[in-house]
Amino acid sequence: MPPPAGALDLRAEPAFWQLLQSGLRGPDPFVQKQCMFLLKKVLKGVPHAEGVEYCRYFTWSSAAPFQLRWKTFCAIYDVTDSFGLHLLRPVWKDVHKLLPVKGRPGPNIHSSWIALLFERAFEHKNVAFQRLSLQTFLDVDFTKYE
Repeated sequence: MPPPAGALDLRAEPAFWQLLQSGLRGPDPFVQKQCMFLLKKVLKGVPHAEGVEYCRYFTWSSAAPFQLRWKTFCAIYDVTDSFGLHLLRPVWKDVHKLLPVKGRPGPNIHSSWIALLFERAFEHKNVAFQRLSLQTFLDVDFTKYE
């Protein structure tokens, strides 16, 4: 939904997205939860427009595959709060779906969001998950991605 007339639309402000990502990266779990809540609210409230680029950190498309990528991002981020590898592994395997494949139509999620997930995984308190995420990163064939 568009903001009311005269209201500031923060979705077009790079500083808003940088602040949101900073909160998601930060050490305070309360701030992380607040930032994830804000992100989900923004994703839910974005108009159903095709290929709208609010700023370099946030592009939107009403295409189902693009919306699914954001849902995947949120699911992976949320599950990285867990400790058990049996909870982390099934969701983490979908991280490759977020990478910008060459020739895939439509917009991609900005690489800073994907980097955020990998940073979170590399610093996870479960060493087995750190290994899994590092192996996932090393297995990426970067020639297939933009």
